[in-house]
Amino acid sequence: MNWRRLLWIAVLLPALDLQAAVRRVPQQFPTIQAALLAAVQGDTVLLAPGTYNESGLVAIAGIRFAGAGSIVDGGAGATILTIVGDGARVSGIVFRNGVQQLTIVGNDALVTACRFENTVAAVTLVGARPALRFSRFNNVIGGAFATLSGDDAWVTSNRFNVGSGGIIVTGNRSVVVANSAFGLGLNGGFVCVGDDACVVACRINVCAGMAIQMNGNRAIVERNRMQALAGSSAIAVAGDDYRINSNAIVRGLSAAATILVNQASPSGGGQIVGNILRDMAGPAMALNVSGAVVGRNRIARSGGPLQATVQVNGDGNFIAENSILDVPNDGIRLNGNANTIRSCTVARSLRDGFDLEAGLDNRIERCRASLCGADGLDNGATNTTARLNTLLGNGQDVGNDGSFLLFELNTFQTGGPGSPQSGD
Repeated sequence: MNWRRLLWIAVLLPALDLQAAVRRVPQQFPTIQAALLAAVQGDTVLLAPGTYNESGLVAIAGIRFAGAGSIVDGGAGATILTIVGDGARVSGIVFRNGVQQLTIVGNDALVTACRFENTVAAVTLVGARPALRFSRFNNVIGGAFATLSGDDAWVTSNRFNVGSGGIIVTGNRSVVVANSAFGLGLNGGFVCVGDDACVVACRINVCAGMAIQMNGNRAIVERNRMQALAGSSAIAVAGDDYRINSNAIVRGLSAAATILVNQASPSGGGQIVGNILRDMAGPAMALNVSGAVVGRNRIARSGGPLQATVQVNGDGNFIAENSILDVPNDGIRLNGNANTIRSCTVARSLRDGFDLEAGLDNRIERCRASLCGADGLDNGATNTTARLNTLLGNGQDVGNDGSFLLFELNTFQTGGPGSPQSGD
């Protein structure tokens, strides 16, 4: 190929893009389907304002489908619009009724500034790099608000209002940011399946299922706000190298743990830092983790009568600067080896402040327990080191059915390293 031919290609490629047509409904085409049949890759089908009673619409190219608040009412039809092709764009459309409102199969799909109302399932995007932005969902009963299947998905600045399903994202490196949701059903809120996913700065109000569920490694759940959760955990993470930081969760009715972490491997610890949990009916945290940092969390009036407020099962965790107030069971309960609890406070627990239930070579340092109904420190583990703790005003300040490797510089009045546990 000589340089002249290369020059002609360089000139013609932009011209081909400029030839993409705008197919106007109803000015040029009487129906949406007629315009879709005429459209080719890159064309725009543009709807004038108004209501269009059509369903079963199909486009077999990556087109742009746009309107200015134009309503497409699918009635009782099974589907409203299906687009098959890369680079599809849908914007400014109100989808109403129907069973499955919008399906796009192809890479680089973008849905923006749309509304989805009164349906069973609203949006399905299949392909790499799908994006759902600035859209509104209302009354989606039976299926999911949105399902995105593909790597590098973006779900940003949407509102989901009243639905039985959730927002399901399957693929690596998904980003869910600045969304709000109200009135979610048993199938929960935001579900991410894949590695390197994040859910950040979202708001969830009234959810009967799991609010945020992450299945994969290196998950990030940060700066979310949740309240009035009824059915299950607020945050559930299964995987390694997670970050669950700076979330605020209040008023939960579920007996399940508010934050539930099941770490995949012993060396895959992450962070659970700076969270606020208040007025939860179930335990605040159930952590099956090793090598994790659990720090600076603030917990009040949370927990059930049969479960510890914070339950940690695993080895080598660093649990520091947590505050736990007014709880019906043990403040922190630990099962595992070589863990450190440092500078934590438990006050007004109806049972133990700190319960080292089992394990070997654990340390508790500079902690405070006061006004707990049973033991301030209940040691059932072996070779525990306890230093510089203040344990005062409890049913019994120190109880020990295990053994201490070192017990020094602690402030307490009742019980001691030779006293049995109080039998709580």
